[in-house]
Amino acid sequence: MLSAALEHRTHLDRRCCCEQSRASCPTLYLRELCARIVDLDPKEAGVYAVVVNVSITDVEEAQRELREQVVPMVTQVPGFVSGVWMEDGEGKGHSVVVLESKDAADAMAQQVRSSSMSVAVADVSVHEVFAHA
Repeated sequence: MLSAALEHRTHLDRRCCCEQSRASCPTLYLRELCARIVDLDPKEAGVYAVVVNVSITDVEEAQRELREQVVPMVTQVPGFVSGVWMEDGEGKGHSVVVLESKDAADAMAQQVRSSSMSVAVADVSVHEVFAHA
């Protein structure tokens, strides 16, 4: 049931059959799912992704910082939906964090640009999400 509730949480471009917004859907908090989901226009949903590319010199330190600081902080940001952090084995790292609004994504991007971390931020960009699976 937990995986079904998490799947329900990731359907940002949808609304529950009970017509409640995702944030106020009582079934989400009870870990029960609505019987059906009605598609909405992705533009109406306003989902955005922050894409970050970094250079990594100390992989162990970067992974420790990611586990202990970055992921716990990002998952508590208002509007957080999902996040993926990757390392390509050649000193480059990439992340994609999906947020519920452009304002939340812009704030996250600004925070990344101004933060001091063990990795060097090469690029930060905000993109509208047109599809999410």
